[in-house]
Amino acid sequence: MKTIKPMSFNSPWRAVKTPGFTLIELLVVISIIAVLAGMLLPALNAARRKAQTINCLSNLRQVNLRINAYQLEWNGIYPAVGGIGNWDNGTGWSTLVSGSDLTGAGKKMFLCPVDKDRLFSYSINMVERQGDAGRDSGFSGYSAWRSSQLDTTARPSVFILVEESPSGAFNSTDSDQDNYTQNTTDFSGNSRHRGGMNMVFLDGHAITASHWDPAQMTYSTREMADWPTVRAYAP
Repeated sequence: MKTIKPMSFNSPWRAVKTPGFTLIELLVVISIIAVLAGMLLPALNAARRKAQTINCLSNLRQVNLRINAYQLEWNGIYPAVGGIGNWDNGTGWSTLVSGSDLTGAGKKMFLCPVDKDRLFSYSINMVERQGDAGRDSGFSGYSAWRSSQLDTTARPSVFILVEESPSGAFNSTDSDQDNYTQNTTDFSGNSRHRGGMNMVFLDGHAITASHWDPAQMTYSTREMADWPTVRAYAP
């Protein structure tokens, strides 16, 4: 009688024990990762700064839309400016154009994402309206543009309506920033956008300006006035 041997189920592919990484190999990998991170970090920082600049420009375009909506609702009277305004006291041009939207979303619109020193970053052009307190504003002691004045602007595409202001120009909580001396635009002292400042023009387009260009920007409704020769508005 034959004896049947049981079948062997041992796999011909046996597990092979592989050694782990040596210390030298780990150090090499870490060094390569560090080099790659060093190469990518500047590009990532540049992309982040670019995104912040785009966000700021978007804020200014939204502010421009709010200002125009306000003057349409108030029969051509633009938001009035006066002294130092606070967000929730009912004064200040930013408060006026925000209407009932005084929560985080509405407030955030007036803050450049790079500005870490203040709650508000933008000032409205009131250079020609200086000295007109209480006149045509609808608010005693405050100044405001009228659409009849801005509609006569020779070149709306170069008339600065709202711009960034340097951090030291206004109180950190001032929500009524206005440029009436033409001294708030300080290109040399502003490092928010790699030496440039953002501004939105009367026609609604916004740019990042690296220097004052008298051929492309003005605070005057009547002429391409060089810095700082703008005269008060005379109807």
